[in-house]
Amino acid sequence: MKEKKPKLYFIVGSIFVVVLLISLTFANKKGTYSIDNENLGITLTCPQKVTIGGEVTCTIGLTNTNNTILSVNANYVLPNELTYVSYDDLSTCDGGKCFTTLASTENGFAAINTNGITTSTQVGKLKLAVSSTATSNTNYTIKLTNIELCDNQYVMHTIEDVEINVRTANNDATLSNISINKSKISENFNSELKKYTATVADNVDNINLVITKSDEAASVSGIVENLNIHYGTNTYTISVTSEDGTVTNDYTIEIYRQYNFTTNVYTYNSTNNYLYTKNDVGNTIINNLEELPSNLSYNINNNKLEIKYLNSEILKSINIINFTTTYSILNNDIYVDNDTTTLSQFINGITSSTVTAKVFDNNNEITNTSTLIADSNTLKIYYNNTVIDTYNIKLIYLKLDSSLIIDSDKNIIKRLPLEMTFGELKSKINTSGTITLETDVTVGDNYKLRTGDKLNIQLRDETITYTISVLGCVDKNTTVEISDIIKIYRYMKGRIQLTPEEVAASDIINDGEIGLNDVIKLYLYFKNRINKLEVS
Repeated sequence: MKEKKPKLYFIVGSIFVVVLLISLTFANKKGTYSIDNENLGITLTCPQKVTIGGEVTCTIGLTNTNNTILSVNANYVLPNELTYVSYDDLSTCDGGKCFTTLASTENGFAAINTNGITTSTQVGKLKLAVSSTATSNTNYTIKLTNIELCDNQYVMHTIEDVEINVRTANNDATLSNISINKSKISENFNSELKKYTATVADNVDNINLVITKSDEAASVSGIVENLNIHYGTNTYTISVTSEDGTVTNDYTIEIYRQYNFTTNVYTYNSTNNYLYTKNDVGNTIINNLEELPSNLSYNINNNKLEIKYLNSEILKSINIINFTTTYSILNNDIYVDNDTTTLSQFINGITSSTVTAKVFDNNNEITNTSTLIADSNTLKIYYNNTVIDTYNIKLIYLKLDSSLIIDSDKNIIKRLPLEMTFGELKSKINTSGTITLETDVTVGDNYKLRTGDKLNIQLRDETITYTISVLGCVDKNTTVEISDIIKIYRYMKGRIQLTPEEVAASDIINDGEIGLNDVIKLYLYFKNRINKLEVS
């Protein structure tokens, strides 16, 4: 480094000190004196790391063994990026070990103790300013030169130059890479790009972020290991602060966990993104679908099934396709109420959502709208020109009133009210077929229905059978008896088995399970504490 030239007033001060010391030498010199040069020296101690635009304070010390030192003076050699601020005495010192500043400038200092210092001690502190134009992560040399010590014989001793390096702290607050352990970041990494995305599979519920700092001395905040991943978007922020604390960068990683929807109730085509719900619409669809994982929910909006996380983020939006009709449908048969229905009338009785309905006779499409519908015809449902469903058309009409609760899987008409008659049940069935009741006694319209009775609907060559289940009547009676309550209790305890229709009759509170609440409610009814059993 280029040394700075001493200013005039510092040179004059130094000459004054030298003259003073020389005069004292001739006035006070006592015998001979030998200085211990191996154990005498000057130290310069500075912080290893400094901040650009800040200040740094270095301590100048005296290393001394078996000598008496009256004064110390030296010049500074400083790099352009470190400028002189001040030289000061120590704020505290031990007894008589203090040096007093005799002169100080930006070029150097002179310090004195007229009693003499005989041990190692600190001389003073040099404060320097670090330029804002200094380069980060760079070593700068601070040097003491022209070092002179005066002993108690007033002899001046020249000490070798002393220097020390200080490093400007790094201001790099970037990452050099980001990755995750169970997938791949979508974007190519760039330290200047602060937002990244990734997608993980349905079964991934925990990940680790792997980050690499551009500067090892930078600090990082934010959790990167053992991160729990919920369905949908998971956002994590990693903050990187530079070594010198002046710069902070935030890196955001959005990790999307997929949700793979499946159902055994309806036809789901993930490739074409549709859910064929046949004749079900509205909340009936949601009620029929399987239970979702925690924090996910179903919603229907604009004929789309939406699957949401925490009722906000939409994970999937699936097109619902279906059709409704004024005609009755049972299994794969659609029933027409007379033999004079034309193709035009039949199609007008069908309302479709996204699907197309076509009628065929022996695999030949019927296009003449005035053609009469016949038993040999079939209804085919199309989606994007592909057949997804087929129904046999039958000229026999069967329609069950919507107030009847049907368990289609078990063919049970359930939750019928107490003392409902056969005639009342028939009034809720509109059919061109014949309705009969199979039981162990003679049946008329005033016959009160019992759990276990069989309702038969004869439609030409087909008989449709439903088993009757009367709410609260488990023991094949027409009123609630103590025997009904005992049977339900014993079934709940696992001591007896009940038929499906008896189980349906036992579900008093209508929660799909048989428990103590069902027993209690039926007992309260038996004791006239409540007036009615709700059947809906």
